[in-house]
Amino acid sequence: MWAMGLYLCEILKDLLTNLIKVTITGGVLWGVVLLNYYLKRNQLFICKGIKPSNRVFRCMNIAFEEIRIEEDEKKFKNIFDEKEKKQLLAHSAGKKIFDGDMVRLSKVNNNICFVQKIKYFDFLTTNLIFKPASSKLLSPKDALWHMIFDEEFRVRNKLENRLKSKVAWYGKLKSFDAILNVDEFANAIATSVVLRDNQDRILIVKRSNKNAISSGDFAVSATGSLKIEDLEKENPFICAGLREVKEELNLDVPLKITDIIIVKQKYQPVILMEGKIEQNFSELVETIKKAIDYNNENTKIYAVPCKEIRGIARKYKFTDTSIYQLAGTCNALSWFFTKKRNIHKYELK
Repeated sequence: MWAMGLYLCEILKDLLTNLIKVTITGGVLWGVVLLNYYLKRNQLFICKGIKPSNRVFRCMNIAFEEIRIEEDEKKFKNIFDEKEKKQLLAHSAGKKIFDGDMVRLSKVNNNICFVQKIKYFDFLTTNLIFKPASSKLLSPKDALWHMIFDEEFRVRNKLENRLKSKVAWYGKLKSFDAILNVDEFANAIATSVVLRDNQDRILIVKRSNKNAISSGDFAVSATGSLKIEDLEKENPFICAGLREVKEELNLDVPLKITDIIIVKQKYQPVILMEGKIEQNFSELVETIKKAIDYNNENTKIYAVPCKEIRGIARKYKFTDTSIYQLAGTCNALSWFFTKKRNIHKYELK
């Protein structure tokens, strides 16, 4: 009997020890989930305090004399096969995505811009996996549920970690050239256009929730990407900007390149442009709303006076590209203390 009692005590002791370990492990896991949730929830507030110029890496040379297509297709290496791409993009169901041709910025050397043909899904499954510009924020309860019971979530997380471990070999990515040197990044070239009217107002748009990237955000007048057919034109970057302005706003406006950046929000090269129209945006509302892609890209448009634009950018959720383009010269102190302004009174109907 005595021996039996000791044996039962040992069993109870082991059970109690294992229960404590499980409780501690569960508590730590729950704590990590909670911390991750609250950090992400407050990310917008934290990011709004970062001055615009610290949100991007700038290219030191924007005077390209030539754009040359690289024939070496081995330069870009998407580490995911077609099945894995579909698994990574499963969360984008309902968004406006199709695997069209895009142009990759491979390198900039001696005033020559080297580019390469890629696919849209290459960009979505590389740069945007490493730096997700738009991702659904799960509550702690939902995140824990997905981690335990959702097989697709765990598979996607495993694939994302594989990419991050590959990129880790390149060290800290702290410059424009450092990001271009990552062979595993698609680095799809985007365009971003700011338009002004004859009253010195800037056209701001509210992006549609149908967009796969930065859906629902505020943005500058027109955004898009460089296409393969643009490379056949005399100035591919300007042609891409003109095409996007026509498709999204139904306007024909002369443009000029003002900067070339890689935005830290999603590690994407962006050609920044601006243009001025000789009319008032208020007179062009009907024309703008007849654009081919207006309803797919935008839900609302606003004509904001230049003197108010920093306050608008400070208050609302803009893409980092747009914030840099609208308030890039603002220093940290003046940006932090910029008075927030209301955008709704400037809506064009």
